[in-house]
Amino acid sequence: MASRSFTGNPSQVIVEQLVASGIKHLFYNPGSREARFFDSLHSNPNIHGVVGLHEGTVTAMAGGYAQVATQPAVMSVHLGAGLAQSLGQMINVWAAMLPVVTITFVGDTGSYADRITLDLGHNVG
Repeated sequence: MASRSFTGNPSQVIVEQLVASGIKHLFYNPGSREARFFDSLHSNPNIHGVVGLHEGTVTAMAGGYAQVATQPAVMSVHLGAGLAQSLGQMINVWAAMLPVVTITFVGDTGSYADRITLDLGHNVG
């Protein structure tokens, strides 16, 4: 595999790595913490964002895509409540042994939620 150098902000690097890994679609629920990531996602013509208005829907879409396309799917949901909302559908993804990668983001928006400690260390599978 050929390698090449890439310089950018963390969001650009993540999107570039997804593209380099062959990912064509990213399923997501939009939010303020992920704004820079979505800017990078929609600036890259080699990957397409697919919006879902609820994390359960996003997870179901990613699982369905992984099943039909027979390749890994990538989804992005909010950390905390968003990740919790996706778990109902994530059980289906896990039970079907579908290759779905979940990305969550943590960032300082100055909100109350950023001032409390939220440790969501987990291992599904």
